[in-house]
Amino acid sequence: MLRDPRNFEPIYVGKGCNGRMFKHWENMLCGKPGGALKLYRKLTSIFRAGYSAPIYEKLLECADEKACFLVERFFIKSIGRENLCNYTDGGEGASGFVWSEESRRKQSTAAFLRTHSDASRAKMRESWRPREETADVRYQKGSSNRGKKFTEEHCRKISESNMGRAPLRPEVLKRIADKKTWNSPYS
Repeated sequence: MLRDPRNFEPIYVGKGCNGRMFKHWENMLCGKPGGALKLYRKLTSIFRAGYSAPIYEKLLECADEKACFLVERFFIKSIGRENLCNYTDGGEGASGFVWSEESRRKQSTAAFLRTHSDASRAKMRESWRPREETADVRYQKGSSNRGKKFTEEHCRKISESNMGRAPLRPEVLKRIADKKTWNSPYS
């Protein structure tokens, strides 16, 4: 269940799976209303009021999907759909749905036949082309962390993340040791 942090009223009830409970807020932040425009608008008003997220409340954790749908229907009915952003009375979820081979083939064919305009393809081609970086840009990127002091905790985490990694090959270590300092455009 999602609650409005301004008045603690429930705004949405849904049967979630994994991190589904948080997806509505993430989609709103990305500007993707999906099919839930009413909920999107409510979450947007919460965001504009200065709140970082709605209040998340897990009502039930159960492996039985049918039981979860029953609980979802119960809460929607007891709160009243007119007071929520739900479009249905609940229990209509399609999780676990398996597409038939024929449906998969039709979807595949439709996707294959979909084409982009020449202008659209030119934009995509341009976006995929690697950009040339000037020496100045490379230096600025490299120096963004140069000389930064890390906390002991950060150093410990870096050390732990490198545990078990294969050490650098001797020829790579020699190349690093032999390498002169990079010629900065500023020196």
